[in-house]
Amino acid sequence: DEEVLTTIRKWIDNGGGFIGVGEPTAYQYQGKFFQLSDVLGVDKEVGFTLSHDKYNTVDPNHFIVEDIEGEIDFGEGMASIYGH
Repeated sequence: DEEVLTTIRKWIDNGGGFIGVGEPTAYQYQGKFFQLSDVLGVDKEVGFTLSHDKYNTVDPNHFIVEDIEGEIDFGEGMASIYGH
C-alpha cells in the first residue's frame, strides 16, 4: 500500500522512529523484498540477485551496539538479510 509506505517514510523523515520486527513491509515488488528497504537499510536475498556478491560484516563499534556488554541475543535467525 503506497499510502502506508509514504506515511511511514514521512514520519521517519520528520524524526520519527521505526523499528522493524519480523519482516515489516515484506512483499516482493519491483526488485525489492522489503518495501521500506531504503529506510531500514537492509533487504532480503530471495534468489533474484545471486550474481551480486553479499558479505556479512560485523561492526562491534556501531552506535547501536557500542554500549552492550556480553553476547547479543538476536532471537530468531534472519538468513539472507543484507545491508545495502
